[in-house]
Amino acid sequence: AVYHSIFTNSDRSSRYFERAASIATANKRQYQMGRIYYSYGVMLYSHGRIDIARVKLEMAFHLFNAIGSVEYRKRTMSILESRDDVSPMQRMLTKERLSSIIRVSQELSRILDPDILLGKIVESALEVTGAQNGYIFLLNEYTGKLELKTSKNSVLQSTEELYLFEVIEHTFTSGRFFVTGNASTDAKLSQNGLVRKYALKSILCLPIATHEKRLGVLYLNNQFAAEVFSEDDYDLLSVFVTQGAISYENAAMYHELELRVQKRTEKLNRAYEAIQSAYQDLRDKESIIREDLLMAKRV
Repeated sequence: AVYHSIFTNSDRSSRYFERAASIATANKRQYQMGRIYYSYGVMLYSHGRIDIARVKLEMAFHLFNAIGSVEYRKRTMSILESRDDVSPMQRMLTKERLSSIIRVSQELSRILDPDILLGKIVESALEVTGAQNGYIFLLNEYTGKLELKTSKNSVLQSTEELYLFEVIEHTFTSGRFFVTGNASTDAKLSQNGLVRKYALKSILCLPIATHEKRLGVLYLNNQFAAEVFSEDDYDLLSVFVTQGAISYENAAMYHELELRVQKRTEKLNRAYEAIQSAYQDLRDKESIIREDLLMAKRV
């Protein structure tokens, strides 16, 4: 779509943008939908199709608002503001951002399966920030080591995990978030083998913790785009990650309770089956004795 907007014509570009939007919609990828409508709107503006461009950009704006994607929401708003007054959108900004946080937090609080919960945290983080890859590491209390528990990739499937463990360990140990706009030019990271091999760009890493203890780390990156994450992303993520940490502890306790109940139920079932078997044995023996007595009377 972008290629045709530059080298051929806007009509052909529009067809590709519409196809891309249909695919993103079918796969329920809100962030990608927002990016498509954003680029679509910019292309239309550049070709002088102002009215339809505003429609596409407003669609992008509302999608970025719905998922709390701060950086692209600002970019979209700046384009709209440069052409017209969008003060109604500005008034909606704080309310919709808060609504997004509440919605995600409520969804997390309802999940009782620890593995599904971790997957949802990563999925929500990808939607909110525009990250391509997300990983959750949790502390193994027996070994004292951080272990990868779940990962998601919103774009490509890679045979290699694209995370920097040194960043993960530092974030967990320090309890402070880490963000870099371009790992390839970061003085502390640029010589890392993985960074050099894949030219890694944006990284955001933050601790997963309750008020009482640290549980692990959420690590996000975008391999191809620089300056994707900001401190605003951390502010947004930290709210539902904290809720996620609390929900995870609750889910883990619920899961442990379920296992105990299951084991207890299995034990009771085995005891019941043993009693039933013993009772049947007694009935069989009683039947044999009765038959013997009847035979003795005939004799």
